[in-house]
Amino acid sequence: MIEIETVEQLKEELAKPGLKIVDFWASWCGPCRAFMPLLEQLESESDPEKVTFLKVSIEDLPTLSADYSIRTIPTLKFIKDGQVVDTLVGRHPKEDLEAKIEEFTQ
Repeated sequence: MIEIETVEQLKEELAKPGLKIVDFWASWCGPCRAFMPLLEQLESESDPEKVTFLKVSIEDLPTLSADYSIRTIPTLKFIKDGQVVDTLVGRHPKEDLEAKIEEFTQ
């Protein structure tokens, strides 16, 4: 999972082709920490040519939280070819995330 450290880095990643799953999280957020192993598992099972997992700390990059209208964490933004195509708020089962990945990588 690529940890985003600057706004410019996120822009560079989003400019690349393919699906990006951006996890907006915070270190103090228990549900975010509990959700991370599932995201790491999905990343290890996914084709890196089709999907990239990115991690954005709302503590370190609060401007991105505002830019992407993050109100609750964890929030996943599914971004394909630079456009937000879906958003999931809160923890979700693996099957839901796999279905989204399948839908947006076809």
